[in-house]
Amino acid sequence: MAYTSYQKKKEFDEKWRGVEVLDGEVKEEMDRLTRGSMGMNEKRMQLLDAEGFVWDPLEAQWFERLQELKDYKMTHGDTLVPKVYPANPSLGLWVGNQRTTYTIYQKKKEFDEKWSGVEVLDDEVKEEMDRLTRRLNGMNEKRVQLLEAEGFVWDVPAHIWESRFQELRAFVALNGHAAIYRRKRGPYDLLATWASTQRRNYIKRQNGQLLDSVGFAWGKYKNTRVRRTLC
Repeated sequence: MAYTSYQKKKEFDEKWRGVEVLDGEVKEEMDRLTRGSMGMNEKRMQLLDAEGFVWDPLEAQWFERLQELKDYKMTHGDTLVPKVYPANPSLGLWVGNQRTTYTIYQKKKEFDEKWSGVEVLDDEVKEEMDRLTRRLNGMNEKRVQLLEAEGFVWDVPAHIWESRFQELRAFVALNGHAAIYRRKRGPYDLLATWASTQRRNYIKRQNGQLLDSVGFAWGKYKNTRVRRTLC
């Protein structure tokens, strides 16, 4: 707490340096930060740094998990840590959390870009900004770059689909066709299972388009002017 207040006090002093007349609100904030710093100064910071003092435990924990991710990659060749990973349950949960917070981080960037330059924001926009900021959980551009440097996969389903598609291309190049079907204990079981899923999804999509063509009601029909037929 003292370190955080001291850093904010330094930034605050820098911002208002040279301003001869300060309003009451600024003076009160300066006094508050001074009290919060509890005597922290550069000399004390240097003494604590010399002992390897950890100023931000959450930041330190994040980098500890990043190192564990690097170790996992060295062993498995990728960063696809399962959500349930008995060898290191905390790492599996952490990896999933990075993907969640990354999605929120991207939404926050889009939101900020959309409203940048708007001087007066209504309460609803402000509340959404605050909500996204609270849910970021420390995600920032530096962390994104550090994870991507390790080949971190943000969208696992899309990654798996692309990987299977590349396997299919290799299969076609080797066999001259894409008629791959599952066989018991076959060498292409995983690829064949994926191919079967694509066929099912294709049929569903075709059926869906046919139903759409007649105005099929997929959910609850809200147009009360149209009489519903109950069977």
